[in-house]
Amino acid sequence: MTSIPTTPPDPENGTKVQTWMRHQERKTPRLADLRERLVAIAGWGVIYNDHEYDLPGLVRRGRSHTGPVQLFPRGVPGECHANCARAWTAASDRFQIVTGYVLTAEGTWIGHSWLQDATGTTYETIPEYLTGVFHRFGLPLPPSRARRFAQRET
Repeated sequence: MTSIPTTPPDPENGTKVQTWMRHQERKTPRLADLRERLVAIAGWGVIYNDHEYDLPGLVRRGRSHTGPVQLFPRGVPGECHANCARAWTAASDRFQIVTGYVLTAEGTWIGHSWLQDATGTTYETIPEYLTGVFHRFGLPLPPSRARRFAQRET
């Protein structure tokens, strides 16, 4: 059992998320493995990324990110993937892109990306995710996948 506190979803939102989640899992069955991994940590549902850059790797090697978090300036609200792509392109020697999921207070895992430096510090490009997120779960992208990510997201 987990100690990460979340609130139950409102019935209407919970039904919408569950319906969308199951639809995505029918199209890509391996997403169900990811959901099982995430809800074993906490929460009840997942709003999947539009594109997973390494779904098998995320399921097998994804890990919790619980270190310090700082705000990365210059981010565009609601554009975490593009923000990370631009920042990594400008400073790939300083950052790694981490793609994965954040757990909200409502217990929903939401597809998300963030930056991480060599010390393990997380750099959040979305200000509201500095305080409204209870947990991060993701997989750092190696440079070859980070390049593809940056090309796709910018």
